[in-house]
Amino acid sequence: MLSRGKLVGTLVCGPKPDGESYAPDESAALFELAHGVGTALDLLDDRRGGDSQQVLEELAALNGRMDELLRNR
Repeated sequence: MLSRGKLVGTLVCGPKPDGESYAPDESAALFELAHGVGTALDLLDDRRGGDSQQVLEELAALNGRMDELLRNR
């Protein structure tokens, strides 16, 4: 995720559950998602005076919780 020419994060996608490749429209949607999140992280960093690490830690915790919920369904 880039914002103002600076790397502010990454979006990592695993294989789809059905094993198929990502379609071009899905890849485009993921690109737009990454761009939007990158911009949001950069704006949060500006507002928090450079404290984007806390935001990234919170996102990582949410990601872990989502993984846990998906495993238990």
